[in-house]
Amino acid sequence: MKKYKHYIVDLYKYLRTQVKPMGYAENVSPFLSQRAVFEIECTVFEMLKDDATDYWGEIFKRNKQLFLIDKLVLNASKQLSVIWRIRFIMIYLLRSIYVVFDALKIILMIPSTYFLALNESGNKASKKIIIVYTNNRSRSNIFNIDNRYYQYDMLVTKSSIDGYKLTDSIKLNLKLKMSCLMLKYRFSYINSDTIILAVASKILFERGFEKLSTKKKNAGVFSREGITFQAKMFLYTAGRAGFLRNVLHNLPVITPNVLFPRECDNLVLISDVLPYYAHKTTNVIVLKDNPYLQWREVARKPPMKRVVGLLFGDDWNRWVEQEILDREILEKLKDLGCTLCLGRPHPQELTRPERVRYYNDLVEDYPFLKLELGETKKFLTDISLLIVYTKSTMVQEAMLCSRPIIEYRAERDFSPNQDVLTLSNNLGASISDSNSLEDEMHNCYSRSNKRLELIWKGFLKNLEISITSKLNINNIFDQQLINPIIPINDNSD
Repeated sequence: MKKYKHYIVDLYKYLRTQVKPMGYAENVSPFLSQRAVFEIECTVFEMLKDDATDYWGEIFKRNKQLFLIDKLVLNASKQLSVIWRIRFIMIYLLRSIYVVFDALKIILMIPSTYFLALNESGNKASKKIIIVYTNNRSRSNIFNIDNRYYQYDMLVTKSSIDGYKLTDSIKLNLKLKMSCLMLKYRFSYINSDTIILAVASKILFERGFEKLSTKKKNAGVFSREGITFQAKMFLYTAGRAGFLRNVLHNLPVITPNVLFPRECDNLVLISDVLPYYAHKTTNVIVLKDNPYLQWREVARKPPMKRVVGLLFGDDWNRWVEQEILDREILEKLKDLGCTLCLGRPHPQELTRPERVRYYNDLVEDYPFLKLELGETKKFLTDISLLIVYTKSTMVQEAMLCSRPIIEYRAERDFSPNQDVLTLSNNLGASISDSNSLEDEMHNCYSRSNKRLELIWKGFLKNLEISITSKLNINNIFDQQLINPIIPINDNSD
């Protein structure tokens, strides 16, 4: 009986990947080239960046972006082989059936209760308030760096969360179910759980901001990137309640094809040396520093030992291809006598039991490999260079901390991190075969600390970031991102 149950669970997981946008990429080979997928991403971005739509169209724009990428990738993939054509037909049949059952789920499901959760932290004596959306993720909790401000962190959830107080709730009634059903009819490619959460979030965020309405004259609302449907709902409801809305992008170079929210008062960037897209109504503030990572401190402490960092994962979960690259690189490091390699999987990947098993098997097969799951700063402090093979924000953070990058290209004619590597001043290099890895590692390790510092300073110059002039981010918050406290004129009538 347990054996059959195991098969049923595996079948269910497989079917879920087929109906999820780009989910089929997890277990297929061959697949479209990285260049082909990237070109599709760029095409979809150009289609959507100036797309004027209504409220819900803006909220779900990221979902539409993924849907269109998935659609174009599938259409292109069916040209690869007869097997892909069969897979194409099967996926569309499964998705058609899924859409029907997913719509029925809205009507027939037992109503769930959604809660508005609130976490209060920081300097509670401060008159200046920041209201943030972090989705309970440490990497997004970057706004109140030295606890200068009174911070409210809002979140919509179906259960209690440590550190958050449940302040309001809503249960789906028939009227709300019909609203969800109408949205499902319009956005059939979005699963019902997402639509229901969006509707519940709209109501609960509106209530939350209404309760905080007396504080908006000396408050600011913040989201990191602000591209997900919940982050946009948070920002849009805040704007309609009269709050000042800010989006912070905490990376030196904006990764391509990012659709920042249309309804945003201030967009805060680290650097603007490469092209980016922001709406005309948005005020852009360029910091020319990264106050969210202690990069100067890390850069001034070169590692005592030669420790290789290896960034695992793939931006589209192309795990079949990833596993081939992982073993190619690890085999080469083994041949080179590597004594310690710190591997860093993406945190979301480790929510999948099969991926946890995969990484445990890698550690068992390669004794010099150790998984590093801690803070970014510690990982970058410990490594002497970083090997990557896919597009990643860690590339920028590593070079900002004066850690050389070796990009191991899966394809000879495509570099996934090309934009930032062009600014690297030779702090980053791109190779396309394992034989070049030894030469590039030798090149990195043969540099003196003084030579590495000169290269690093050239990279910072290309980013227009000063090595010595440290930004006071609190001044930016006080003067531009938080509504000023207007003093009372005692002589007024």
